[in-house]
Amino acid sequence: MLDNLDFYSQIEELIPFDEQIFELYKIYQIQLQELASKSVIDIGCGNGKFAKLLMDTGIDTVGVDLSAKMAARAQRLGVNARCIDICDIKNEKYDAATAVFDVLNYIPDESLDRFFSCIANLLNKNSFFLADINTIHGFAEVADGDARFFDTSREIFISARYENSRLESEFILFEKDGDRYRRSTSKITQYYHDKNRLKKIAGFKLEKTLPIRLFSEKIDKELLLFKKI
Repeated sequence: MLDNLDFYSQIEELIPFDEQIFELYKIYQIQLQELASKSVIDIGCGNGKFAKLLMDTGIDTVGVDLSAKMAARAQRLGVNARCIDICDIKNEKYDAATAVFDVLNYIPDESLDRFFSCIANLLNKNSFFLADINTIHGFAEVADGDARFFDTSREIFISARYENSRLESEFILFEKDGDRYRRSTSKITQYYHDKNRLKKIAGFKLEKTLPIRLFSEKIDKELLLFKKI
């Protein structure tokens, strides 16, 4: 079974969500412009495309990711990215932090307080943290189900089930290797977070919630804007 942290780097190009993800990037970009943020740390920066978008608009942006492969991919775009746990970052301050496209949903409930505490340590006073979360509809009606994507040399099967506030996804990847196909698997868990729970996190105030429709006519995501207090 592949390491979950690096698995997405192998399948990213197979999953055709570029249009929806870019739409989400633009929503974040508008919010950061309204906040007049001059410096941003993008948590879970992935391939670096969002950080690069911010850089191109003049925002001083750095990216961090727990996957060394994804951090390296971001670096190839010219992003100041590194593989590091945000709780290990010292002596750095930013006007805003972002966690784009499900990052917060990968954090289990029991780890949320530590995660937010580490973000608070990275922010200037009265700065902001922006993150999107999946709604119940986004999990139960959009993500739940089976999917298959492929190109000329790879094929991936995804089986996702939402139950008890958790989305459990199983991945089977086939990659062509000469006359044969190499098979690898991975499992990923995502967690539904109720906004009332997030409102109770110490050190932050939930100031704004924006409904988002990326994959459905119904609200499947929400963008949350937290202010450090």
